[in-house]
Amino acid sequence: MVQDFQKVTKEPNTQISGFRDNIHNWTKRGILWDLPYWQHQLLRRNLNVMHIEKNFSGNILYTIMDVPGKSKDNVNARLDLEALCARQELHIRTRKNDNPFKPKAKYTLSMDQRRALCEWLHQLSLPYGYSSNFANKVNASSATLQDMKSHDHHVFLELLLPIVLSSLPAEVLEPLSALSDFFKNLCANELREDLLMEMHRTIPIICAS
Repeated sequence: MVQDFQKVTKEPNTQISGFRDNIHNWTKRGILWDLPYWQHQLLRRNLNVMHIEKNFSGNILYTIMDVPGKSKDNVNARLDLEALCARQELHIRTRKNDNPFKPKAKYTLSMDQRRALCEWLHQLSLPYGYSSNFANKVNASSATLQDMKSHDHHVFLELLLPIVLSSLPAEVLEPLSALSDFFKNLCANELREDLLMEMHRTIPIICAS
């Protein structure tokens, strides 16, 4: 389906890193299609939910705690927002000395809130064997979490996220709590068809929030 699409040849937009003109860029054709039986496979991709949870949890956690180098709320993202969204409070600003800076977003925690979060996790007690000891995941000096494995992110996303981020504004916390419920229902021992259809309908709205 993509092998005859035109490839991107123009240079990226110099004002916004990574943006190109309206030319289709989805031209990669997987080498697995060269296998004679591949087109007859009923399930060609098997998604690992635990890894997806880790990616969601990590991106949310690092962005809300504003971890340098890992947060998705970087300068390029703010430039994209300036070009695509009318959210003035998130646009890059300039100080009196002409140095640009990134205004604090309402979805990021202050340093005091980050320390309180880390202190709470350090004192958290969960049933034996339920998860890793989160006290070992806390970096007190930088008020961040480190060395979290896939199962740690699984527990954090489905159980702890609505609690540890309760200090965020309601318009930020509610979509994150809904996302947590989505993964909790998706990983439940029993699946209901009507609930899955409702999840399918609401997840784009949750992610767009």
